[in-house]
Amino acid sequence: MTVDPLPETAGSPRTGGDPTSTGQLSFSVLGSLEAEVDGVPVRLGGRREQRLLASLLINAGRLVPASYLIGTMWPESPPKTAVRQVSNAIARLRHDLGVARSAVITTGSAYRIATSSASLDSARFEADYRHGAELLAAGLISQAAGKLADALALWRGPAFDGLDGDAIEQTARRLDEERLAACELLIGARLRLGETDAAVREAFDLASRHPTRETLQCLTMLALYRAGRGADALRAFDRTRTALAEELGVDPSAELTALHQQILRTDAELMEDSSLVRYGVGGLRAGLDTGGRRDEAEARKALFPRPAQLPADLPAFGGRAAELATVLEIGRRGQAAGPRLVAIDGMPGVGKTALAVHAAHRLAPLFPDGQLFVNLEGFSPAGDPVDPATALEGLLRSLGIQGSDVPAGTGERAALFRSCLDGKRILLVLDNAISATQVCPLLPGSASCGVLITSRTRLVDLDGAELLSLEPFSRADAVDLLGRIVGPSRLKKESPDAADLVASLCGDLPLALAVTASRLRARASWTLDFVARQLRDERNRFGELTAGERDVAGAFRVSYLNLSEAERRVFRRLSHHPGAAFDLSSTAAMAQVDLGEARRLAERLVDVNLLRQPSMDRYEMHDLLRSYARELLLAEEPEDQREAMMRRLFDYYRCTVAAAMEFIDPDSDDEPRDGLEVPKSEFGQSFADYDQAAHWMDNQWQNVLPVAVAMNHSQHYSDLVLFCSSVWRYFDNRGHYPQAREIHTLALSAARATGNLALEYQALHNYGLTLWRAQEYTEANRLFTEVFELAATAGDVRMQCRAKGNSALTHWLTGEPEKAIEQLSWVRDTAQATGNALIEARARHRIGLIHTEKGRHFEAAGELDRALRLAHENESADLEAECFIALGITSRSLGDNALAITQFGTAAEVLESTGNRSLQPLAHQEMATTLDIIGERSKAERHHRLALRLYTDLGISDSPEVRELRQRLNDHSA
Repeated sequence: MTVDPLPETAGSPRTGGDPTSTGQLSFSVLGSLEAEVDGVPVRLGGRREQRLLASLLINAGRLVPASYLIGTMWPESPPKTAVRQVSNAIARLRHDLGVARSAVITTGSAYRIATSSASLDSARFEADYRHGAELLAAGLISQAAGKLADALALWRGPAFDGLDGDAIEQTARRLDEERLAACELLIGARLRLGETDAAVREAFDLASRHPTRETLQCLTMLALYRAGRGADALRAFDRTRTALAEELGVDPSAELTALHQQILRTDAELMEDSSLVRYGVGGLRAGLDTGGRRDEAEARKALFPRPAQLPADLPAFGGRAAELATVLEIGRRGQAAGPRLVAIDGMPGVGKTALAVHAAHRLAPLFPDGQLFVNLEGFSPAGDPVDPATALEGLLRSLGIQGSDVPAGTGERAALFRSCLDGKRILLVLDNAISATQVCPLLPGSASCGVLITSRTRLVDLDGAELLSLEPFSRADAVDLLGRIVGPSRLKKESPDAADLVASLCGDLPLALAVTASRLRARASWTLDFVARQLRDERNRFGELTAGERDVAGAFRVSYLNLSEAERRVFRRLSHHPGAAFDLSSTAAMAQVDLGEARRLAERLVDVNLLRQPSMDRYEMHDLLRSYARELLLAEEPEDQREAMMRRLFDYYRCTVAAAMEFIDPDSDDEPRDGLEVPKSEFGQSFADYDQAAHWMDNQWQNVLPVAVAMNHSQHYSDLVLFCSSVWRYFDNRGHYPQAREIHTLALSAARATGNLALEYQALHNYGLTLWRAQEYTEANRLFTEVFELAATAGDVRMQCRAKGNSALTHWLTGEPEKAIEQLSWVRDTAQATGNALIEARARHRIGLIHTEKGRHFEAAGELDRALRLAHENESADLEAECFIALGITSRSLGDNALAITQFGTAAEVLESTGNRSLQPLAHQEMATTLDIIGERSKAERHHRLALRLYTDLGISDSPEVRELRQRLNDHSA
């Protein structure tokens, strides 16, 4: 059974520390296998356990299946108990590692050892070897020699000395070959530095152990010749020729033979570095300047011309004070490891490049070795994004690396670029990046460098980067930019509101503002009012936002074309959402996808800055993006699809509002009962309690009026009336009376358009309630009378009772209590005769309140007791609570404060159990008043504060009740 090293896999890093590990752990494999914890050697187990550890280290940071370890521990024929023995061996290894035992991790039937590259000598060797080779290629010979010597000093003997097994031996051979290659590079570096004696010693020793390695023999012969030992160089050739013939049956290569001939001729070229090029040894290759040895300062100067590639700063740059301060602070900050990275993202036209270039000019003095600028064309109408290899080629050429000195592969170019910038203070601006994948190969490795990146995509996967997302300008900054471009004197000639209006129509977007201001500056006869009129016309708005190559719609188009078809569809459709913000469920309804897919699509649009996310699962679209997307929707989706989309959205809102109001106003009887029911919606939300329902309504109430307007525009008149009817009680509780008036005006117009009498008097009744809340009692009473007459025509006794009952309230509030009792008595008797117990109970409750107010407490108690019984029998808990509150007021008026406290307490408990928050503050307020009467001031104050907090939670901050509570609390404080 043979085992090869495991392949690299995505998500399985070569190395990686584990945060749970304790103790400083290190391993040595460049020689016999050794381990240390906190500098103390670990006594490892037998050869089989060492093979297991070696296998884990070969695959450090990756999961190694038990089957792989079995093949390593028993190469020939594993025992039947192999799986258990592997588990036991892992346990012993953990025991041997002591305090660092948690570095060995079990995942299912696989194992992993968590190490960092610094804790494994082979990883350190390979890193130093690669770095040394890069320095040598860059002409920094002294540094290269030092780095290669450091790499070779890590070796104590053959890799994994004494351990066998296919995978171990294969890895050992690879490491030993890299060791020889590093030795050859070091010998070549010593020859180029003139350290001939050291080169001879190292080359001669290696050559004797590897007599058939011809590159090594070439180096040995050159070293001996340069040391004045030509005869020894010729004898070395003879030994090599003999070894090749005896061991391999071949003659020396043409290169080795040619070198032999040059030595025989005592060719002067052998003393020059060009001989290393000729024979391809010592890290030199054709194309490198070898005309003489230069010191490091000269080499650096030749290799690194000082680039100054920043585009010109914008003369009209303005705004962005906070964002600029953030970029400058990060750019000036010292960094422990890696370059200073700032990734600036934002929607098209928001001014990312302008900020990056302006900040780069401000930071330039801190980076005296130069500034590099690359347009990566991630979002460009001209074509595909710039490939990292192409970008690296341009960067290397900017640093003086020319011709064949530029390596072929992306990895090699990236390595050379990092070497060129090592220790230098260079600022790199990577403009218009499409992804972190494009950016990563272009990043310096040195902490002395700084990098500014701009992208329309939020580069969340760019490790180590400070992310800075730009929003459109504030209105003040937007107007300021207009003035900077047009000229302050011209702006002052206009009306103060004109510039504000133009900025608003430009969406405060810097690109739109710059285009508009540039066109205005070029037209002396234009005024801001004229420009505003042009921009108001949405059909031609984007035509007005074009100037030469600057084109707002064109900028949007590039981002749109970079989306998938599903992402384009949701972008188009969300533009038609009537509200300023939309939640995830409405997104799902419009896109006709499930919630998971809706979240993925919406989050993708957030990542590419085509949507904003002001809060969790809540999204907004910039006005200009919305206009652009709406044009696309009208152009690309047929009318029937758009109508179906809006039908789903309306059903979602009607269904979800109805579900929420079941908790917020569970006793509501507002919906007409003529077959017009709440639609089912697969996208509708459900709620577990009052808190969830109220939270949704609090987040969505500002969309109610726009949705109602959209229903009216789409002629969904029946939906509109029922939708407005559902939300009435919420608007009433929260005091949103101006909005309630607007939607019920719409609903009344829509109801009359349907010709449906029930809808008409339903809408008329709701409008009357709105006027009643606005204290327009006379007009409200007129409407209730009209509703009563229409309902009588239709034979709708229930609506007659509601209209008559609300008319009674207007009489009560306008000082006509006896008229109110007369009308409520009619409601009570009619409801009793028709079997509508809850309407009867509510009428009795209101009669009881009026009797209490007039001091007729026994009559009040009789009506309220009967109302309470009816509410209980018909399971109307909220009405029960209202009755308990009213009975408590009556008991208190009769002097029975103890009973009143019990009744108020019962009301509070019932309301707490039902989750109805609208009445809870009243129960606690009345409780506090009663406690005050009996001298329980501390308890009274507690209930006063609780009532005030409950009103605040409901969004009621200024009402007669709240003002009274505050006054009572002030009295307590006094």
